Amino acid sequence: MQRFVVTNSSGPDYEFEGERLFVYKGPSFNTLEIFRTRAGKYVARRRTRRSMAEPVRSDATRVFDDGEALFQWLGFGDDAKRAAEALGMPLRRQLP
Repeated sequence: MQRFVVTNSSGPDYEFEGERLFVYKGPSFNTLEIFRTRAGKYVARRRTRRSMAEPVRSDATRVFDDGEALFQWLGFGDDAKRAAEALGMPLRRQLP
C-alpha cells in the first residue's frame, strides 16, 4: 500500500493509503486516474482540457463505495471503457 493525496477542486483533498489502479491520458489532454483505498473504496479523478495552453475545462474527484457506482459516474466513453477493462469490470451487456 502507498499513501496518496488526490486533489479535489470542489472540497478538501483526499488522503488515503491504497493503490493506483488505472491512469489514462487521452486525446485533448484528458486524464483519468482511479485508486482503491485500503478500505475498498474507489477514488476517481477526471480532468478535461483542449490543449496544454488552455485552462482545465472540468476537474472532478469523487469517492465511491463500489465499482458499480464508479462506472455509473464515469459513463460509457472511451476512457471509462478502458478503465473498466483494466479493472476486470467490462462495460458489456450479453444479449440473448
